[in-house]
Amino acid sequence: MTDKKKTALWRRIARGLVWSKGLRDAIAQGRIGEYYAHKRYLASPRFRQDDAGPFPHFLAVVAIVKDEGLYLAEWIEYHKLVGVDVFFVYDNDSTDNTPEVLAPYIARGDVVYTPWSGMRQQHRVYNAALQRFRMETRWLAFIDLDEFIVPLKKQCIPDVLADFSDQVGLSAHWLMYGDSGHKSFSDGLVIERFTAHALQADEWVKTIINPRAAFSMETHHACFVGNHAAVNENRRKVRSRSRPPVAETIRVNHYWGKSWEEYQMKRVKGRVGSRTDILPEDDSFFLIRNRNEAR
Repeated sequence: MTDKKKTALWRRIARGLVWSKGLRDAIAQGRIGEYYAHKRYLASPRFRQDDAGPFPHFLAVVAIVKDEGLYLAEWIEYHKLVGVDVFFVYDNDSTDNTPEVLAPYIARGDVVYTPWSGMRQQHRVYNAALQRFRMETRWLAFIDLDEFIVPLKKQCIPDVLADFSDQVGLSAHWLMYGDSGHKSFSDGLVIERFTAHALQADEWVKTIINPRAAFSMETHHACFVGNHAAVNENRRKVRSRSRPPVAETIRVNHYWGKSWEEYQMKRVKGRVGSRTDILPEDDSFFLIRNRNEAR
């Protein structure tokens, strides 16, 4: 083989490694063995049999929570109304009334409750849930308690997903909501207290996936073999974020900071299950996401 042909071959190999988003995820996460095992699984008759169902649920949600007792009931009831069947809730060392709020939902089977300790646990929880529940539901969403999935043209999320049954996942862009002029916490629903938001959707997404197709999870996207990826509502492949954002069919309303008082509550309990990774005390980060341009 000539030097020219060798150079061309190595360039093709290098391009293949760069373009294989799934392999890049596997290397970054130290999951190369799982990646290749999953690749073999996807090509096997077992995957086709597993993916045919039937499944106990059509749509489920995974969430890690810490001291979210004030917001849990609204978040669950809202998502039940738009088509979520069951919630896989991981309680990351809550010290408030979270277990008491969840108790009736657990008793009815609406919530599967798992205590989970440690700091910075979101990524670990997502991957544990993916492995544990991949055969429990046709679709699996990964969102936080300040995020509400909103179907915009259809009555419920399952009706939206019906149009994407040939895809490994559907990603929905954030729409950032601000404080609507509220400085303090007050009684009432989050979705009624905060009605002001950004003029357009954000580039970041959250994803609803076919859990059998993914070999692992990141915070904002699932990791698939090769260059497979979830798509946005325009059927364009996306990962954690994408430009231009589109939110005509489905979006995620993100009530990130709420009022200034609630931001301080959020800051004290830490980020993503961590009590050490603290948000700034001043309003520098709060103002970035406090979007009130439209109602």
